[in-house]
Amino acid sequence: MKVEAACECAAEETMGHRVGAGPVAVRGEIRPRGGYARRGAPVAAPAHQDISTGDRQSPGHRVRRTPSAGRARRGQTGVTLVELMVVIAIGAIATAVALPLMSQWVANGHIQSAAAYFQQNLQWARAYALRSDQGVEVDVTSQIVQGQRTCAWSMALYQPPPQQPLAISSAPAMTANEFAKRFPNVSCAVSALPAMPITMQPDGTIIVAAAGAGAPSPANGYVAFAANTNAVRYASWLVKYYGAGELRSCVPAAIGATTCVLQ
Repeated sequence: MKVEAACECAAEETMGHRVGAGPVAVRGEIRPRGGYARRGAPVAAPAHQDISTGDRQSPGHRVRRTPSAGRARRGQTGVTLVELMVVIAIGAIATAVALPLMSQWVANGHIQSAAAYFQQNLQWARAYALRSDQGVEVDVTSQIVQGQRTCAWSMALYQPPPQQPLAISSAPAMTANEFAKRFPNVSCAVSALPAMPITMQPDGTIIVAAAGAGAPSPANGYVAFAANTNAVRYASWLVKYYGAGELRSCVPAAIGATTCVLQ
């Protein structure tokens, strides 16, 4: 009996020291793999796996987690009502200052565009006279349309009085209604009173001829373009022509002046 008990005890101790074996239960104790647990010593619990991250965590280890999306949103700051009202007030002031300047800029653009278009038509008439060896007559008139003064012009082949001018089918022209739609609040005034046709001669000179008058001679003149209402607030433009054949557009020194300060 004593021999069998000694053999059993030796076998148990040998199993407890076996390297590479799994945990062995010896007299109520759990011995870890590859080591021998001393009697009465605490044995560390096996590590467990965190299901959410997949990492192996030892007991007592605290898992550090990032703040949730809802908690992060609660920490953000937005625009207050006072700040929003300040921005609206600044925008209203800027709009109140910019609107009058914008309307003035648009009106000045219409005046300048009308003068530039008329100058282009005069250049066309002068080129046609040189090319066809015939005088071209440009008849400019100022008319009233819907209570506002507008401008109109037409072109025809010049004929010595008392003959009537001959129409040119391909010549550019402008009616009073078309001028009022294309260049609103813009009027024109002709320097010659009463208004007489501006005639482009085949030799390149410019004359102003009147029916029943004597032999025309080269003459200088202008057509002024300005605003119908509040003309002082807006710019005006002159289209000047000279007897030698020169055409020029410029800004007069003042309303009604014929001296140019900007060309």
